[in-house]
Amino acid sequence: MNKIILIAALLMSSIVLSQNHQYLGPFSSNGTSDYLESLDDVISADFLQSINNALPES
Repeated sequence: MNKIILIAALLMSSIVLSQNHQYLGPFSSNGTSDYLESLDDVISADFLQSINNALPES
């Protein structure tokens, strides 16, 4: 009987301890992350042309 209680206690403690989550940063009220860069970055035409030249279609 003592073995069953001990095993049950160990299982319960491992379940409780495994519920600790760590996040990279905060989240907004709608669930999106607040720590990533914004989407309104400006990419110049010269930069896009450099990428296109470096990575040809074929």
